[in-house]
Amino acid sequence: MNHYFLGIHHVQEGPNALVWDLGFLAFGAGLALVGGVLVRTAQRPAAVAAPAGQRAA
Repeated sequence: MNHYFLGIHHVQEGPNALVWDLGFLAFGAGLALVGGVLVRTAQRPAAVAAPAGQRAA
């Protein structure tokens, strides 16, 4: 994000540089959202059953 505001470089130079830059930022935000959803919906491993006559931890 700092590169965008400071104008250090663009994703693709040319007349549509802003479109490329915003598309790149949107793609990164989309990946972050998908990753967050995957982490939240991941199944947790089931607790190991205790042997007969013992309490599970």
